[in-house]
Amino acid sequence: MKKFIYIFAAIFIFNAAAQAQPFIPGLNLIFRGGLSIPLSGGTYTSKNTTPIFEGGEFKDYFKSFPGIQGEAVVNLSPSFGLFGTFSADFLTPKEARTRLPGATYVQSNATQLAGYIGPRVYINFPGNKLLKVYADAGFGFYSFKYGDEQITFATNPISQANFSYSSAAQTGFNVGAGLNFTAGPTSFVNVSVKYHNIMKKTDVSFVESYSLTSGTTTTTGTANETYDIADRSYIQLAVGVGFSLGK
Repeated sequence: MKKFIYIFAAIFIFNAAAQAQPFIPGLNLIFRGGLSIPLSGGTYTSKNTTPIFEGGEFKDYFKSFPGIQGEAVVNLSPSFGLFGTFSADFLTPKEARTRLPGATYVQSNATQLAGYIGPRVYINFPGNKLLKVYADAGFGFYSFKYGDEQITFATNPISQANFSYSSAAQTGFNVGAGLNFTAGPTSFVNVSVKYHNIMKKTDVSFVESYSLTSGTTTTTGTANETYDIADRSYIQLAVGVGFSLGK
């Protein structure tokens, strides 16, 4: 009797192994649009300029900002993958610099380009082929370029100062979670939420281009300025579409 049990058990295991499909590593490409909400942190602090000309808190200085993302995910197993993301964000200032007596201040949109990589862990529900839940963490670089500034002084004649700055890169990390909803044989809808924390960087050298106009006279030039770039954080909500390759 025991021999028959062993034989049936062996047949059962063999059939199960024969019917099971081995996992084939695959590639997902995801394209998203998102909205980010500033949480905390400062903007920058100059080493040489009067404080009234500097930005305030990151969350007070910029509004919620839109962005776009492209992401590649290499799935190494049903439960684990590695992702790499490139994103571009566009930040609109609130014109927070109000302590400029007798002057009007305007700043154009700032831009942030970021690239980061990290592991992704999937939570698989038995029998569920329509939904995948995941959590991930990433580390990378965030390059930030402040928008051009224009300060108009109520003098006679009217004077105007224009400034533009080079970009600065900082390191940062992020943690997040997301959902993949199956939309077709090789496509899915992706929803994600991610917290970003960008680390402080000191003694950053900027190339500052400027023009100073008073009446009909204009002076132009460039200068190297040294700044401390404060840490900052934000939460990002994004929705997009993904495609599975190599399945």
